[in-house]
Amino acid sequence: MEQNINTVIHHFNNREFDLLRTAIAKNAVVKLPYGLVLEGVENIISKWEEFSKVFPDIQYKIVDVDKRHELFKVTVQVSGTFKNNMMLPNGHEIEATRKHFDMQQLIWMEFNEQHQLKYEHKEYDLNEFYQKIGIVI
Repeated sequence: MEQNINTVIHHFNNREFDLLRTAIAKNAVVKLPYGLVLEGVENIISKWEEFSKVFPDIQYKIVDVDKRHELFKVTVQVSGTFKNNMMLPNGHEIEATRKHFDMQQLIWMEFNEQHQLKYEHKEYDLNEFYQKIGIVI
């Protein structure tokens, strides 16, 4: 199953969204730290494409995979630059700051019998992220 984690990260890092679609279950669920829940492969891909346009150089690097839990506990180092404006769920737009961020995140992952991503829950300090990309709350 660790290869499945590598596949998802690889396809995202290379912006291979068509290949990523095949690595994600049609009914997959992704939970983000700010409360947003994405359901279904098309909603997930759409949000990830949008995010990669805001941070076009974003990259995930696997630091550790802990298999001792029901879900895979994946520690990643994430870096990128806030290069394009970001639209918030409430309709407000945040102007790009051009600031680079580098931080560690935790991702809980589960895969189905077909080795597709079924569930993902990202955990990171949202305030730290905002601070690093230059957003004042």
